[in-house]
Amino acid sequence: MKARIAAVAPFPPNVRAFTTLRYGAGVSQAPFDTFNLGNFRDAAGDDPAAVARNRAELVARFGLPSTPHWLRQVHGTRVLRFDAPASPPPQPSPASGGGSLKATAFLPSSPLAEQGRDLGRSSGDVPPLPSPHAAEGRGEGQHHRRASLRAPSLAEQGRDLGRSSGDASPLPSPRAGEGRGGGLADDAAHATSSHPLPGVGPDPGGAEPEADAAVTSVPGVVLAILTADCLPVVFAARDGSEVAAAHAGWPGLSQGMLEATLAAMRAPADALVAWIGPCAGPAHYEVGRNVFDAFVERDPGAAAAFAPTRPGHWLADLPALARRRLVAAGMPAAAIHGGELCTISDPARLFSHRRDGRSGRIATLAWIDPA
Repeated sequence: MKARIAAVAPFPPNVRAFTTLRYGAGVSQAPFDTFNLGNFRDAAGDDPAAVARNRAELVARFGLPSTPHWLRQVHGTRVLRFDAPASPPPQPSPASGGGSLKATAFLPSSPLAEQGRDLGRSSGDVPPLPSPHAAEGRGEGQHHRRASLRAPSLAEQGRDLGRSSGDASPLPSPRAGEGRGGGLADDAAHATSSHPLPGVGPDPGGAEPEADAAVTSVPGVVLAILTADCLPVVFAARDGSEVAAAHAGWPGLSQGMLEATLAAMRAPADALVAWIGPCAGPAHYEVGRNVFDAFVERDPGAAAAFAPTRPGHWLADLPALARRRLVAAGMPAAAIHGGELCTISDPARLFSHRRDGRSGRIATLAWIDPA
């Protein structure tokens, strides 16, 4: 069985993007069987050693040009720019099983400028929206139209994208704001790179910066997003000069996660192509009043993406909501692809937190081919 779904979009020839499947590779045991690439921090999560082995297999099996930049996703609006490949993780011992892997943790140690710039850090003074998937939230060009939905301008966000690396402050501790959503902060920090510290127990995500989207213009830098119902969205400049990957559950989507990603890219929105990967589909994703209000109070036209089921409940069309916001932010509707694959209705291939509760994570990856 193939262990991935290729992105179906007219990306330029040098852009690569795909989403992994739950089977066809990996060593995780049920209910994370078998190719789980996330959800290892909680007590009810997967064995971290098994996840480390799966991530190592991901790189080898698909011939990735570098180790992916994994993120600690929190349903916020923070975007990071990565300017260098991630440091390779410790390799699992071929003779060891998932539970006996001797891995090392990662601690930040190298100069801030080596890897990434923070292009929209979540602010602690903005109340977070409730997460639809608590376990998932813990783990894991600017041409704008229609003022009611447009992404904040750089000046409104208070971000100084011209700041030099020497002026940037380090990222907060990944656990400090774990599980928070929020707005955009008024500084531009850098993501630190990581190096192994021998003798520490297995932790495949020990150095993951807290963010929900990433951007790069550097060939060979691999971006990664983890999902189990939320929207994974890949963006690429039509000239192949830039790619981005965003994680958008309903909290991040309603707060402007996708608009923040567009604003963080150097290519204008009308020069981009987007692909929406597997997510909770409109025939199965039932939500309550809080989700409906989060979208419709700001944009009454978003009500068209909700189908009533019972009092106070609707089936939500996340891909339609994403398309609506991307078009409002300047992307041509014809440049937005995907969104047809439903995680909830495809247990044979895809993880789903909504369907299973205790679930693994698939990964959506994107990069510019170094060749």
